Amino acid sequence: MLRFMQRLPDLWRWLVTPADEVLEADRQRARALTSLIVSLLAVFVPLTPFWILFDGVGDSAPPIIITFVIGMLGIAYFVSRTRRFRMAVWIMIVMLISALGAVLVTRHQMMPEADDLLKYQAFAIILASLTLSRRATLCVTAVALGMTLLTSHYILGDTSRETLNEVVFLTLVAAMTITAAILRDNYAARLSASERRYRILFEQSTDMILTSRLDETLLFANQRCLEMLEYTEADLPRLRVSDLIAPQEHTSSQEMRRRLLAGETFTPYERTVITRTGKLIPMELTVGLVRDEHGAPEYIQSVGRDLRPRRRAEKEHLQANLERERSKILARFVQGISHEFRTPLAVIATSAYLIGKAEDRALIDRRKQTIERQVDRITRLVEMMMTMVRLDAEEALNTAPLRLSEVLTNIIVSSSRMLAEANLTLTTDLEPDPPGFSGDAHLLTNAFRQLMSNAVQYTPSGGQIKICSRIQADEMIVEFRDTGIGISPVNQSRVFERFFRADEAHSSEGFGLGLSITQAIIQRHGGRVTVESAPGVGSTFRVHLPL
Repeated sequence: MLRFMQRLPDLWRWLVTPADEVLEADRQRARALTSLIVSLLAVFVPLTPFWILFDGVGDSAPPIIITFVIGMLGIAYFVSRTRRFRMAVWIMIVMLISALGAVLVTRHQMMPEADDLLKYQAFAIILASLTLSRRATLCVTAVALGMTLLTSHYILGDTSRETLNEVVFLTLVAAMTITAAILRDNYAARLSASERRYRILFEQSTDMILTSRLDETLLFANQRCLEMLEYTEADLPRLRVSDLIAPQEHTSSQEMRRRLLAGETFTPYERTVITRTGKLIPMELTVGLVRDEHGAPEYIQSVGRDLRPRRRAEKEHLQANLERERSKILARFVQGISHEFRTPLAVIATSAYLIGKAEDRALIDRRKQTIERQVDRITRLVEMMMTMVRLDAEEALNTAPLRLSEVLTNIIVSSSRMLAEANLTLTTDLEPDPPGFSGDAHLLTNAFRQLMSNAVQYTPSGGQIKICSRIQADEMIVEFRDTGIGISPVNQSRVFERFFRADEAHSSEGFGLGLSITQAIIQRHGGRVTVESAPGVGSTFRVHLPL
């Protein structure tokens, strides 16, 4: 018995659930009608034996009427579960009026209050008003009133006053039920209009809209969602939310759902969804928990926006910015390099012209030397530009074990003539290299040579230059100190820019590329270059190389 009681709710749902062919908009009415018929059968069938015993076993009228009623209810039950469920209402109305007529005709002499049975026709009017149109309800009302007049006056022999009371009662019932039906229809029309407006917004939204039950099964999805995920509306009942999320994000999705059901709210976040064909789409999701009128969680609604257009726009915007930046860099490069080429070329052109006019051999030789110096200057400039190009292309470093002290010693030796011509004093304080140090010897030699040339160029005659190295923590630090003219605070942040020279007139030697090359080489080795300077005091360029 207990097991039967536990299964009773499932049995009831199975009995009253309409067939799949019933439209979603009509399923609620069909279910209500089927529930009414099942309830009537559940009440009427057990009372049938008592009615037969009460009226006499030998009388054939009660069994015939009962068989007719049960048969009509059975037919109405099967019809109520189909798309023609309104036909079941007509069957029940016909059954009620026919059964009442049969009872009154065959049994009125045995019932002292037989005229009270006429009032049961009100149930036919009420049932019609709940499920049928107003015209159909008026027809049922007219039939009920006609049957009341005929039965009350001619069969039961009631007085005119008694008949009038029966007619007035049914008329009042009809008036109230029709009025209630009109109010219900008006409310349903407003509700339907509101639903249509929501449905239009729902379906025409350019965003993906998806609703799911608390157990992750899907409820609704708009057309945009179905198109994006490559599913049809018929696929929704067998899908779960986890079927639409990329596998690598299942854990985080479950955690967010748990927190959402716990009452937590979320700002829009990114999620990767997977289509029917396995394509991954980045989405920005806004998820909310929808509650019923009592505040209990009802379902979860998700609004998703495809991030691909935004990311394409961001990529295009970035590419446009990069292109503009490249154009600016190219313009600055052309401007800087053109100026550096213009000066030696002008000197070469002038010297060549004067050679053609000169007759003095000594003057011609001096002009040739000037041309050779300018050619050397252009050659150095081209070499420095090629070095910058190779560094920008990030070609692979030819790293190998090396001794940084030997590199610095070679630079000191090769710079001795330049130091002597500039009348500068050089001191050193070099620590032994740590074992295992490696790098590109050619590039590091180039970087340190640029620092040495920079120190010699900007240190007046009689000044001092000091090169020292030390190990600090996990770095090898090399310093180039000079007692030169120094760098103003404004220019210190720009000394590593390409073609930057504090001397805007470009009257001094140099191209403004040496320090840029040094910084690029050191950065390729994972290090950095810093500068400390003060006008009239000198400068210290400090190279940090990781061990």
